[in-house]
Amino acid sequence: MHEWAELLQALKEDMPFDFLEPVFHSLKPRLLGPGRLQLELADVGLMPVASRLERTLQKKWRSMQGPEATLELVAAEWRPELLRGAGNAAAMDLAEKFSRGTIRSLYIQGGPGRGKTALLRSLKGHYIPARELPRKKQNVSGPLLLDDFDLLRNYDALAEWISKLLDQGQPVCLAGRHFPDGRALSERLQSRIESMPRARLGRPDEPTCFSYYERLRGSAPDLATRALLSQARNFRDIERIAYQYHFPFPESPAPEHVAVESIQEAVADQYRITTTDLLSSSRRSEFIPPRQVAMYLAANYSGLSKSAVARAFRRSDHSTVIHACQRVQAAYTFYEPVLTAIANKLRITLHIRATTT
Repeated sequence: MHEWAELLQALKEDMPFDFLEPVFHSLKPRLLGPGRLQLELADVGLMPVASRLERTLQKKWRSMQGPEATLELVAAEWRPELLRGAGNAAAMDLAEKFSRGTIRSLYIQGGPGRGKTALLRSLKGHYIPARELPRKKQNVSGPLLLDDFDLLRNYDALAEWISKLLDQGQPVCLAGRHFPDGRALSERLQSRIESMPRARLGRPDEPTCFSYYERLRGSAPDLATRALLSQARNFRDIERIAYQYHFPFPESPAPEHVAVESIQEAVADQYRITTTDLLSSSRRSEFIPPRQVAMYLAANYSGLSKSAVARAFRRSDHSTVIHACQRVQAAYTFYEPVLTAIANKLRITLHIRATTT
């Protein structure tokens, strides 16, 4: 297929093709029409890295075929072995039941890089990122696989449509970093989502890390690399370990994001309190500083709006988050040691500094 050959040749000019050859070799192209390319991934175990490369492929394809050209990545088959690590067995069982039609709805929850998009794309159905739903919903046929549901905006306009699909018994699988807060949803949709089975993805275990690394590089990790892989918190960490010494992996232009639950857990651990204390309405003096620190980090590193952060902390008004950010920013020198300690736990780089007056 000459269109695919031309795309691969163009990619060789922009990135070290040799290191990504296992991924490209596993992609089977199919031209569905003028400018409409479907790539079927034969080795579903490579889905995490293939999903992250999709945006680069789409951009290059449109530059060659025109702005209306489309490129879609699909899985050749359902195969959950890659993500079935310690703590994920229950989630994989639910996903397998959904793929077989045993259950008609499912919510996949997991932090960045935990594999929720890879799992969602391994299911058979119509995959749509939330940001594209308003313009693509008319074309949905078969099971709906909706990614980043918790980041969806304009719920009111779409809630009725999603609720109708669920009422009609159409298979619907939603995925997000967080379980959506009821304040952001209609009562009808919130009720339907709360009744969904929830598949929560955790940190990949060591055998999964080693297996994924071997798929990416085509060889087993040595002892030094195994030591690095044992510290990997998600699939993106594994990709960085596999590729970092050879080229910078293609990243989204957006800043690094951390699940708000991870921030809450890290802050609670640092201050030796519980997340229940952190999220409570208690005004006890030992709870206020960690709560403000957690809101500050969430507002700057979760990728959520301040209103969404407020909901994640069970607050109804985003002004609470604004106040917390102002308090931490005003006393940044005081808070910097604890912020640095928490940032190290979360593997993020602090990029907010105190303003000068």
